[in-house]
Amino acid sequence: MSGVMKISTVVFLIAAISLAFGQKRYSGTEAQQFTILEEYVTAINSGEPVASSGINIIDESFEGTFPPAGWTKLNPDGGSGWAKQAIGTTPIPGWTGGVVTGPANGGSAVAFATWN
Repeated sequence: MSGVMKISTVVFLIAAISLAFGQKRYSGTEAQQFTILEEYVTAINSGEPVASSGINIIDESFEGTFPPAGWTKLNPDGGSGWAKQAIGTTPIPGWTGGVVTGPANGGSAVAFATWN
């Protein structure tokens, strides 16, 4: 990645974080997650290697109730929106083929989005 691209990426991330979270103070786990993100962005910008095993920005499980507690399901376009799908489901709902797969070290279900 070129130096200009790295700087642009960092500026975009900082601007996005500032706009989204500028008026709220964070502590505990939230503050730790932002610290990790800042360290990651700093390492990328300086060209240092970054260990992927230490970064965990989003950690959500879809094995239980869906949507998870505290989430709101929105359906702005009239499609079926987000749905819980079991890993290995075939064909993918709404498609004529495919298999639902999950991330490495993921659980038995994923959140799957469809739209019109």
